[in-house]
Amino acid sequence: MKGLSQADVASCLGVSKPAISGWEKGRTRPKNARLGALADLLGVSQFDLMEEPQPVAYGDVIARSRIQIAQKLGVELNKVRIIIEF
Repeated sequence: MKGLSQADVASCLGVSKPAISGWEKGRTRPKNARLGALADLLGVSQFDLMEEPQPVAYGDVIARSRIQIAQKLGVELNKVRIIIEF
């Protein structure tokens, strides 16, 4: 359901706005007791809310970063190298 603010969702579920923010950012997860209420509020299934986030494609992140750096500095893409040391 669109148009709900974090404050709206928090109020409906009896939790704090920081709790909602944590759920949105994947830092925390709602307790099972709240998951059903959240799914009902949003008009989705509980399974939709429990899906694991897709893995980050680090190669894509690095490629986009190289492009942004080259554009900001006004240099050719082949002049930008990103080195990651472990």
